[in-house]
Amino acid sequence: MKMINKYIDFITLRSYNLIGLSIVRIAIGVITLLILLANFQTRFDLWENSLFNTTHIHLNHVGINIFYFVLVLSCIIYILGVESIIFNIYIYIMIYLLYGFNNYILDGGNNILIIVLFYMIFTRNAQYFSLYQGGNCSQFKNCIHNIFLFLILFQVCVLYFFAGFAKARGDMWFSGIAPYYIFQIDTFTMAWVKGLFNFVINSTLLLLIISYSAIFMQMLFPVLIFNRITKLIVVIGSIGFHISIILFMGLVTFGLIMISLDLLFINDFQYKKLYRKIREKRYMNIKQKGDYI
Repeated sequence: MKMINKYIDFITLRSYNLIGLSIVRIAIGVITLLILLANFQTRFDLWENSLFNTTHIHLNHVGINIFYFVLVLSCIIYILGVESIIFNIYIYIMIYLLYGFNNYILDGGNNILIIVLFYMIFTRNAQYFSLYQGGNCSQFKNCIHNIFLFLILFQVCVLYFFAGFAKARGDMWFSGIAPYYIFQIDTFTMAWVKGLFNFVINSTLLLLIISYSAIFMQMLFPVLIFNRITKLIVVIGSIGFHISIILFMGLVTFGLIMISLDLLFINDFQYKKLYRKIREKRYMNIKQKGDYI
């Protein structure tokens, strides 16, 4: 009974990872805004009577304009932060419709984003970096928040594990051929890194390092991320991996959502501790400059 009461207290007395969830909220809003603003000139071609519309809802020019500008405004409000379950449901429906109107233009990040966005409905994701943080939180709200936070973390772990498992089953990843073919696809290559790609694909050692790093980092992510010693290494490695995807392959929205989900594994205490260290270091630098002057 003592053990059961301990776990009940753990899940009901406070809400966890509020800073991380606020970062995920901002990332989702920014990603959606990027999709909307980047396709402003072609919004009618992409979302009006698209052949890839899975919603069975078809809008004309006026409807697309209304939907487009309302969603832009809604994303800005979502980024600024409003703690309301009704508003979270509304945002989920709007973004779900956006993806459903034309899922052909997306880069895969939308799959994990829409799952996480549903879980976000039941979390307190506007406690930091927000305009309206809501009132006091009951034990029931804490419990619901923590359950859906766990579901998000679990979903990310499942995603990483099976991504690594799928790679481990393929001979191309063990031989290092897979990154070679990826770097050869112009559709997923930024023009300004062509020279670097040529250097990488001509090095068997680098291709093997990339392959094995991706396999082991993803498969071992669910284990290493919950270890206090290895967590920082895994988070930094995963963020670096997704930054390289953004810079080299141009998968911006996919990379951004995965980076924000990596940051969710850092708890509030660790964020505040890091913030204090940065402030102390900044204060010492200012003090040293003042003494020098």
